[in-house]
Amino acid sequence: MLAAAMIGGETAAGAALPSDIVTWETIGDLSMFVMLLTVLFVTVGADLPERLKGKEPCLGDFLYCEEFFIVKSGEEKEKIFNDPVYCLEMESSVDSGDVFSNLPLNIIECILVLLPIRDAVRTSILSSKWRYRWTTIPQLVFDEMQFPASSPLTIIRRKAINFIDRVLLLHNGPILKFKLSIGCLQSCSDIDQWILYLSRKDIKEFTLRLDDSEWYKVPSCLFSFQQLTHLELLRCELQPPPSFKGFSNLKYLTLQQSFSENDIIEDLISSCPLLEHFTLSYWDASSIQISAPNLKYLRLEGEFKDIYLKNTPLLTTLSIGLYMTDDIAEHLEETTSCNLMGILSCLPHLERLVAETYFVKYLSVGMLPWNRLSGTYNHLKHLELFQVGFEDVDEISVALYLIVSSPSLEELQISGSSDIEIADESFDLNFWEMQHSLDCSSPKLRTVKMVEISGVQNELEFIKFVLAKSPALKNMSIKPSAYVKEGGWEMLVELLHFPRASPQARVLYMQDQRTIGTGRFKVIQASDFVLDD
Repeated sequence: MLAAAMIGGETAAGAALPSDIVTWETIGDLSMFVMLLTVLFVTVGADLPERLKGKEPCLGDFLYCEEFFIVKSGEEKEKIFNDPVYCLEMESSVDSGDVFSNLPLNIIECILVLLPIRDAVRTSILSSKWRYRWTTIPQLVFDEMQFPASSPLTIIRRKAINFIDRVLLLHNGPILKFKLSIGCLQSCSDIDQWILYLSRKDIKEFTLRLDDSEWYKVPSCLFSFQQLTHLELLRCELQPPPSFKGFSNLKYLTLQQSFSENDIIEDLISSCPLLEHFTLSYWDASSIQISAPNLKYLRLEGEFKDIYLKNTPLLTTLSIGLYMTDDIAEHLEETTSCNLMGILSCLPHLERLVAETYFVKYLSVGMLPWNRLSGTYNHLKHLELFQVGFEDVDEISVALYLIVSSPSLEELQISGSSDIEIADESFDLNFWEMQHSLDCSSPKLRTVKMVEISGVQNELEFIKFVLAKSPALKNMSIKPSAYVKEGGWEMLVELLHFPRASPQARVLYMQDQRTIGTGRFKVIQASDFVLDD
């Protein structure tokens, strides 16, 4: 098979043609051009398009051709088919060819793996040593970057299908990684055939990312990929066959905007004994139970009323975000058990906790006074709490409890979500006097970032608490919200008077792309100045 060709027209009697020119009369079997990238027509007549159409199948449809050119006796190259991507020149210098030809095979293989698959295919024209070397690369990645949206969607879809078909047809060797991320192929029946082909390849990493139209129902043969270590699906419907016993080697599982019965997902998780990394996003379920003894990373995002972590003793990173609906809000109001202890008490090795949207609200359900709670998170080093409602004492208590119950905590990030009017009405001075009087601290906390701070009294008391209980604190940055209560300078003046357990504590107040410093350090704004306590 050829990767590039020059097609000659009529020649003078007895004239010899170069060996890389195929005469018009010899194009009888077009299968020799199955992966052709560039066609250069030499001294052909104006009837070329008609002559092409006379060939069956049509050259433009059958071949994977990127460029068609006519060369007319010194005139400029003229494109006759409107399908330009790249022009691969037929002529190359001897020196250039020698450089590529002399590369060791292992270097060639490394280069091919790093190239986009379309560019890897094109390397066949570099030299005989490169020809079809791409057919043995173990990683095949097809994404939308390789099919730019410069043509109608139907044309892009046809090109993508034809290209993937031919790559799989010519590939000769193991395929360890396969990624398909082309949205316009949603509901494409060819995907079933590709997955069936891959089921015979002992593939280890499989990714299928489709667009946001209807779900693609993955074929049952996907569940026969017993060598899988990585599986990522987007906009897919899962229905394992009755014979499915799990993925015995799977370590990484990501399901985004996918669909299945809730018990199927729970069974899938529990039937992957080596699972270490699990992401489930855009999921709608009344509850979910996770049982995975080797799980180290878990991210959940969706509509959950209840979350149960039953057998996750090795979990080190937990990130959960909830979508709040009227049904979920009503359920949380009726719940009396302490969600915080229900989830976190069984995570002895937790190092990073990210409470995304509404998860702090979820943890605050059934919250007891935090100084009455038992439990220490000795390994927790990084804590992120989003949308903390500082008008709610229970949400404040969740934050305080996690800070002082984590002796190894080094980084804290909090974003506020305060209803200013309600927060002012709910301020309880006695509550804060009791918190400040408690003998507790966060001995290793060094960095605190607070954003969307409105300046309500509960927020200021929280900042005061952290400054007073963090003897190792180095930097605290505060970024006010667009609805800051009294204005930045009023908040800054109050911050100046807060006592600090750390003599090195540096407080940065950021507003309007400026940085205002408080404490014993210099800052730069419009001009240099120093603010001292």
